[in-house]
Amino acid sequence: MGLTLTATQSTGKNVLANPNAWILLVEFGITGIKYLGYGGAVGTFYLGETVTGGTSKATGRLIYNGTTPMYLYDVVGTFANGETVTGAISGATCVPTGAQAAYDRTLRYAQEKADVEWVTGGDTWTATSMDLEYVSKYIDGSWQDVVLRIFSDATLNKYVEDCLGLEGEAVTLRLVYSGNLAEAAAVTESFVIRSCSQQSAEWIQFGLGQEKPLTLAFPNSRYESEPCRHKFKNATSCQYAGAVAACSRTLATCIVLANEEHFGAYPGIPGGVFK
Repeated sequence: MGLTLTATQSTGKNVLANPNAWILLVEFGITGIKYLGYGGAVGTFYLGETVTGGTSKATGRLIYNGTTPMYLYDVVGTFANGETVTGAISGATCVPTGAQAAYDRTLRYAQEKADVEWVTGGDTWTATSMDLEYVSKYIDGSWQDVVLRIFSDATLNKYVEDCLGLEGEAVTLRLVYSGNLAEAAAVTESFVIRSCSQQSAEWIQFGLGQEKPLTLAFPNSRYESEPCRHKFKNATSCQYAGAVAACSRTLATCIVLANEEHFGAYPGIPGGVFK
């Protein structure tokens, strides 16, 4: 799957011990965009300029301007209906005709060769190339950072350019079992974007960090009696090489296949153990 993990992390997070059986899902939650209906426009606003409300003193960065509404990012304050909004560079003006509203966007990507329909999430995840690197904790014990490198498609690239590198926006990483996409994610981790760089036209690199450590689930690993975590017929983990074409990932099936010594779970722990 392309995860770059240290040996300690691969051992500590049981579900990551065999990354070939898992699909990495990456979800960008963009909540900083607002839209504002308006009328009475005088002049032409410039994309990227800051607009300011004459009465509210609210400000926002113009990222798209059709006839109406205008779309703003990094908004501070709330624009008021009926006030005059002025562009800092163009000097253009307009008058809002309704309340400022949120325009939240969600982008979903899967580290796969084909789009993924994850049944639990109920959404389609766009196939793309990506690489994930876990960075060790700082010496002061603060939360680890993660580096996400992802292929830049037109949609993601536009939001990166329009929304100041998406810094401060949320990113959720999930691991789902490739053999049964009806299952819930085995691992879910939430981050915020701390930095963004684009060293080539094809790749974007995000520095991710924990925003609210106290909201995370602890402990982060669970050792269960079933199901098996291995990808069926994987040469290094499952090691089954017989004629049977499918596996239920249970110990009973492993016994029938005479492959129980490679069963990838912990049958001696009936209720599951966290670690």
